[in-house]
This record gives sequence, C-alpha cells and structure tokens, in this order.
Amino acid sequence: MATLTIRNVPDEVVVRLKKVAANKGHSMEQELRELLKTRFPARDEVLQPSSHTTDEPDMGPKRTATNSDGSTDQEAMDLLKSLYPARAEALERVRENWKNLPPVSVEDVDKWIAETWEHPV
Repeated sequence: MATLTIRNVPDEVVVRLKKVAANKGHSMEQELRELLKTRFPARDEVLQPSSHTTDEPDMGPKRTATNSDGSTDQEAMDLLKSLYPARAEALERVRENWKNLPPVSVEDVDKWIAETWEHPV
C-alpha cells in the first residue's frame, strides 16, 4: 500500500477530522482512508449493480416535479443507484433511520440550534 503525505492542511480541518474520527471510535488516518475509499471507489464497485434487495423506504408520495435537467426525482435516484450503489444504499439507510427518530418539539430544536451557535464544533 502507498503512503501519502499531505502538506499545508488547515488546522481547523485537522481538528474537525479528529473529532469525526473520535466520534466513530477510530483514528484520523482510518477516517481519511474511509473518506478516500468512498470518494474514489474501485471501478468494479461503481459499475456493479446494487446488491440491495429490499424495497425503497416509504418516503411519502413521490414528487412529480422535474429537476433542472428535466429528470424526475425517481430517475435521479435510479441513476444514483446505478452509478453509486454504495452511496444509494447509505442514503436509503439514512432515510430508514429517520423513521426511527423520536418526535422532537420546536422548542427543543430551537434550544439545540442556540447551543450549537454558542459552542460550534
């Protein structure tokens, strides 16, 4: 395997990277390896059809509006699935996890936003 040296990385980027890695319970180097692997997948990973066999989560009624290129949201999702199956699967997992989130009041959200502005990450 190759070794990379990256010079002149802004301190704030390193701090954020370390925090993300710590939150995931691994090293900054491992986080960078995962970021690079996600950003630059192997050719066969990009070209293979998705192995995800479950139905798409119910996200309510499908929108029929078209995107700026004339495609529909479903066509865009189908393209995402065909080009980047791992990313499409991750997006579907996020959507599924959203369904399991507990209800939150507007007051709680306002409080969290205020706390975030006072103590940014």
